Amino acid sequence: MIRNASKLKYAAGRPSIGLALFGCKNRPAYRIVVFPDKAYGRHHEGSIIEELGVFDPLPNFRNEKLVACDITRVKYWIGERNAHISPSLLEILGLWGVLPIHPKTFIRARYHLEELEETELKAHSVASQSSSPEVELKEETQEEKCREQVEMLPRNSYDSKIFRNLYIFENDTQKCNEAEAVLISSRPSFCDSRDLNVTFSSVAVLPSGINILPYILLNVSIWINNPVSSVFLRLECLEAPNLEDDYCHDHEEQYRRWGRMIWPCRSLTLSEPDLVNYPYFFGYHCFRLSSYSHYRLNVSCAPNLCRKSFIVTIPEETQVHPAINRFYNRDAATGENYWSPLVSVDLTLQDRVVIRYERQPSFVAARISVAVFETIASSSFHLFTDTLDADAVEYEWKNVPAGNFTAYLYVSRIDCNLICSSDTSNECILCPNTRIHFTVEEKKILFSVSVKTLSFYGIYITGAAILCFIATMAFWIFFWTGKCCQKVSLPEVSFSQRTTVFIVYTDDCEPHSDCITVLAEILQRDANVDVFIDQFELKCSEALPLRWCFNKFAVANHVMLIFSEGANAILRGESLIQRQPFPEFFSIALNMLITECSKDVAKQSVKLLSEVSLRFTFAHMTYSPSSVIPEEFSTLPINTFKLPEQVENLISWLHNQPSDISVDMCVDISHLKNAINKVVEYRHRNPNWLAERLQTMRKNSESGFAPENVPFQVSRSMLIPEEQVHIAETLNLEPPDIHTSMEEIVPKADALALIGSPDDSSFDTDDSASEKIHLQQFLTMKQNYT
Repeated sequence: MIRNASKLKYAAGRPSIGLALFGCKNRPAYRIVVFPDKAYGRHHEGSIIEELGVFDPLPNFRNEKLVACDITRVKYWIGERNAHISPSLLEILGLWGVLPIHPKTFIRARYHLEELEETELKAHSVASQSSSPEVELKEETQEEKCREQVEMLPRNSYDSKIFRNLYIFENDTQKCNEAEAVLISSRPSFCDSRDLNVTFSSVAVLPSGINILPYILLNVSIWINNPVSSVFLRLECLEAPNLEDDYCHDHEEQYRRWGRMIWPCRSLTLSEPDLVNYPYFFGYHCFRLSSYSHYRLNVSCAPNLCRKSFIVTIPEETQVHPAINRFYNRDAATGENYWSPLVSVDLTLQDRVVIRYERQPSFVAARISVAVFETIASSSFHLFTDTLDADAVEYEWKNVPAGNFTAYLYVSRIDCNLICSSDTSNECILCPNTRIHFTVEEKKILFSVSVKTLSFYGIYITGAAILCFIATMAFWIFFWTGKCCQKVSLPEVSFSQRTTVFIVYTDDCEPHSDCITVLAEILQRDANVDVFIDQFELKCSEALPLRWCFNKFAVANHVMLIFSEGANAILRGESLIQRQPFPEFFSIALNMLITECSKDVAKQSVKLLSEVSLRFTFAHMTYSPSSVIPEEFSTLPINTFKLPEQVENLISWLHNQPSDISVDMCVDISHLKNAINKVVEYRHRNPNWLAERLQTMRKNSESGFAPENVPFQVSRSMLIPEEQVHIAETLNLEPPDIHTSMEEIVPKADALALIGSPDDSSFDTDDSASEKIHLQQFLTMKQNYT
């Protein structure tokens, strides 16, 4: 019936302008053509009167849909021939400016979008109340959507089809990591922008089942312009202030499966690189992002061995996508005033730093401001603030000095501020913003020299002068590199990987134990370190202390032994009075360390000593002299730190960084210094504090009874048979054989045999003295029995 109505509508021979499909389902493309009345909306090559242009419905890497059309011919068919225009083409011509668009078109589109969102929310609420099999089916459907997107064309072919067999996509992290290690062995140089283009966008995923909250996925789009056979994609976590971010903090599954931490890796390999037409597109949108977390995304290529590296972050999830904000609050206000974008930083360019951000299609008129601050010694200094054009998607910062920087991106408004002072905090409104940290290792300066007007000799002289200047600067840098202290930026040290350390000490006194606790809190708060210490885990725990000690010694990446006067006393064979509900672990840990150092030394001494130096360390506080560490331990290849003067070096060592260089990081050690002052004050008030802590003083103080009141007992060196039988029955052991006399045990001749000779020169040796003592004890036992 619809077909008959169409025939009646165009029976008068009125031509129509529409879209003719000439691509495929995976890669559609259309021609803008003029149809006769009977071929309206269909693809019949013989029925096309005239071709006016082409239209590509898929957006390019700039999120643009391209249209090429002859406007003169379009106006001719509309004005002179009264041609009908299809609805899909009418929208394109209206957005292009050829035809006017009525305001009701935008209003109707807005209402239509709101109805679609309400329909989706209702569907989600119905799905949450449905049975569990349906929920599992929807979750599996969502996982199936999470896959790669590849668009490539075969060479020397005009057929616009995507051939699946031209490439192999690897989504197994271990296999991808092994392939990358084989193809890209060393650290390659950075790729040029002409080799590949990488852009980022965010994808909001609304819940499809119960107990699921909305989240953000990172969509990575890569355009490969030059011949590349393999592309590797890896996402690493640099900083995650939210402890619920399992991607950055929970790596138990990786250690369980592979025995080590491997960041997720994906790869695309061309099976026939010579048959592929360049450029081709590779997209992936399955990496999940968390609010305020910083990630490094690395893209490596083979066989030309180059890479691109970016830092990516997002603000609060409700600020990135209005749909997530409406999910939590249906009445929440939306618009550009409550939006801040996804931001990425490209540090791989030699002469500039590029800060890119994602634009929302609904906020095309929003202007983004970029405010850059530099961090020096835990203080931030404002450098500049620039406001970009409404159609800009990136900001290029040229002539960048080396240092640590923080960039804030927000919508430029007059009714809010980026920073509010304490005086105007009640009246000031903070602008929603996205904050991203990055470190520039070397200066990025652009040298622009115009040589168009120079003659041949002028070019030669200028080149020679530049070479001399470069040689002089290289010599100067090489000469001063050994004298200047090398600086390592904190984000590269503290956020690359979270490590663990087991701290072993002695309970000298209460202020000393509190000082060790403050040190452990500083390492956990400022150094990105998980600290295993008895005061954190054993005071309110039912775990066995020795089993806990052995477990933490085995699983910790590093073990730190803190020497003090109490530890030195324990090494001399003395014992401290136990104040805590757990024993001292210092001697146990020291014996385990010596065992680690002494095992297999003859077979692989160099390798073992290097592993020992990377895992174990000694330390002592400033109120304890360096002599508390015995000289015999100085021969071991183990670092020694004096705290708190070398806290920065200790943090570098814990993150497998060189510990003998200066480190530029911000660590607040004021609380540790206060704790050290309390220890010094306590020792000044109690000069005999160590003698009071020894076990011998406790035994002497408890012996307050009179010796004459204790009945005299004859000491026996051996139990009588009845006592032996009683003890055996108590311990569930086999009772010993009861002999009536010592003659049944040892013959008399053997018992009275003379060992050695009085004139023997070895009579005074240790062995002979030991045998003489044993003989005297044996004769005494025999005399007691007889």
